[in-house]
Formats: sequence, C-alpha cells, structure tokens
Amino acid sequence: AIAASLEGDVAKLNSILKKQSTQMRSLYDDTAKIVKNVENETIFDNRFGVYNKRYLMTKIEQEIELITEFKHKSSLIMIELSRELTSSVNNEKAITLMTRTIARLLLKTSRRSDTVAHYGNGVFAMLLKHTDITSAQKASERLCELVSNSNFFLADREIQLKISIGITDIATLYSVEEIVVSAMDGIEKAYADKKMDYAVSLRKQDAESTQEQKI
Repeated sequence: AIAASLEGDVAKLNSILKKQSTQMRSLYDDTAKIVKNVENETIFDNRFGVYNKRYLMTKIEQEIELITEFKHKSSLIMIELSRELTSSVNNEKAITLMTRTIARLLLKTSRRSDTVAHYGNGVFAMLLKHTDITSAQKASERLCELVSNSNFFLADREIQLKISIGITDIATLYSVEEIVVSAMDGIEKAYADKKMDYAVSLRKQDAESTQEQKI
C-alpha cells in the first residue's frame, strides 16, 4: 500500500514538473521573441526595411578598424531622392512611396557584404566593403541608371525617378562622423555639377592638417 501511495505521489510530482517545464518553455519563448524584436528595432528602420543610422555608424567604425589592420579599401555612398524631383512632386505620400522604391532598389542591387541603411530624412547610405573609389563610382552610375529606368505613376502623371549620390572613401584618418559628412558633401557636389548625378568627395588635401591638429 505504501509503494502504491508512493508511486501515486511520484506520478503527481512528475505531472506538476512537466506542467511547470511547459510553462517555463513558453515563458522563455515569449521572452526570446521580445528580445529579438527589441534587437531588430535597435538596428532596423522598419519604415524602409533597411538598417538604421545607429547600426550604420557602428559598421563604419568597425570598417575603419578593419582597414587599419588589413589595409584594404572601402567606400561609403550616400543616396537621396533628387531634390528637384521632390520639389516638383510636392506630395508627401508620393515622396514616401518613391523613397521606399529607392530603398528596395538599393537592397536589390547590394552585395551580401554591403550595408544598406536609412541615415535619416530620406537619405540612405551604402557601406561598400572592399570597394575603391573607382568601383564605387561605377556602382553609383549603375544605381542612377537603374533608378532612372524605374518610372513612378502619380495619378495621371508618369514620373521618372532620379537620385543624387555622394561618394567618399573610408579613410582611417577620419572619424565616422567626418566620413559621413564627406559623403554628404559629395551629394552637394553632385547638385552643383548639373551633368552628373553623383560626385566624389575625398578631402585628401586636408588629411595632413587634420593629423597635425590631432597630434
């Protein structure tokens, strides 16, 4: 009788443990999902389906360290929907849709090693690893061509999409912020030169003076 009673207690205990184990697993799964969502939100820009500014800045910083160690060349390009286009369209919803189209095209053309991110205010960035300035220019040319072949319909208007691109090298002399500013400066140069949709901003000439200031 004692043995039977003991067996009953063991079975009861097993049942309780099993139930607790299931509850724990469920709780763990829920927690894991929450953590994953939080992680995604901290590195992703959900509006455009690309990485966000914080993640981009981290990746540029890591790339500076890698270039310092391995001496390869990498570039950064900044891309925005042409300001002439946005001012002529003057429709917020349409501009958002156009900007999303640009984000999709960037993802479509990027290589696995590239980082596509939304820097902010509809400006995107692509970190092109193991890509020198000449190759970055070729990539920018292809991008501009691809975008201009993508037409956008707004009511009864057919609009040809157009972007402006700034190109800079990831130079180890500079901080992450300075590299980004350099690429943004390239966008301004592209606007100044009416013949080109992209322009390079290298700033090699002020590298020495920057180094002297740091010393």
